Amino acid sequence: MRFGQIHKIFGMTRSDIKGYYDIKFFNYFTALRSRLKFLKDYFRYINPNLNYKVRVGNSHSFIFLDTGEDSIADLHDLLKGGPSTKGIKDFQVDLLRAYIKLSYNKKILVVMHTPPVSPNLSYLKRRKFAKLFNVKKKELKWSFFYEENLKKYNETGRLDQILNMKYQTIMYNWNTLLKIFTGSDEEIRRKIDIVVCGHTHTLKEYRLKEAKETEIINFGFWLFPIYIRIPCEMYTSNYSEKFNKFENFDEFKIWFDVNKPFVFQTQATGPISAKSKFKPPGFRFFKVKNNQIVNADIYSIHLT
Repeated sequence: MRFGQIHKIFGMTRSDIKGYYDIKFFNYFTALRSRLKFLKDYFRYINPNLNYKVRVGNSHSFIFLDTGEDSIADLHDLLKGGPSTKGIKDFQVDLLRAYIKLSYNKKILVVMHTPPVSPNLSYLKRRKFAKLFNVKKKELKWSFFYEENLKKYNETGRLDQILNMKYQTIMYNWNTLLKIFTGSDEEIRRKIDIVVCGHTHTLKEYRLKEAKETEIINFGFWLFPIYIRIPCEMYTSNYSEKFNKFENFDEFKIWFDVNKPFVFQTQATGPISAKSKFKPPGFRFFKVKNNQIVNADIYSIHLT
C-alpha cells in the first residue's frame, strides 16, 4: 500500500496509510512473480483445479476461469497503475468451449477475477469528455457514458468507439474470449448469459454484442501505438436497475435474451479512504425466478 501510488487504486490518501505497513513492500518484485506456493494446502486439499464447472439446480451452469496473476508484460497498463492479468491460456479456451457445450440448455454464468472489458478513462479523455458533456472535469460521472445518454453525442451509444476497453483486463486470448461470450466464435455459436468479475475495484456494468463491423483501436502510448481489433460492440448502463423495472416477466425474458451477455463488475470491500461518503459494495445478490435471473442487486457488508 505504501509503494508508489498504489494507495490511490483503493481510494486512499497519504494520510490514510500512515502507520499502514504492508510486508510485501519489501518484497514487491517477489510478489509480482509469486505463484501458488502460499496457497499450497488450498490447492492440495480443497480445489486442485482453478478452472471448473459447477451445476446449480437444473437450470444454471457456473464456469470458473483462472485469469492468472498481474502481468508485467503489458507495460502500458502497468505504468498507468492498472495492471492487466496474464489471463486465458489456450487450454482454457478449449476448456471453456467444452464447458459451454456440456451446459446444454442451461443458463451460463462465467466467474472470473479479471473483467473481460475495462475502460481507460485517462486524464486527457476526462478533459475531452468533460468538455463534450459541458461539465467540469471533477463533475464527470460514469453515468454520462450510459448508452442511453451517450446516444446524444454518439449515435450508436457504443462505448468501444470512444474508449480503450482493453485496460486492466486479460493479456492473452482477449479477442477469442469475447467472441465466445457473444456467440460469434467459430466453434461456439451461443451467447452466454452473465459474466461476474472484479479486479479493478470499481463498480460497472456492461452488455456485449456481436459486431457486424469491428473497430480498430490504439491501446498503446501516443508515440508507440499498438493497434488491436475490437471483436464485439460494448455498451454500459445500470442494467441491474433495469432488471427491476420490468413488470411483465415474459417481456423481461425476451429483453434479457436479446441483450445478453451482461458483465457485472463488483467492487469488493476493502481499504477505503476515511473521506469516502459512501458504503462500498461487498457482493451481488442474484435472484432466479422460473429459471431466469431477474435480479442482480448490490449489497454492502460494511457495518457502518
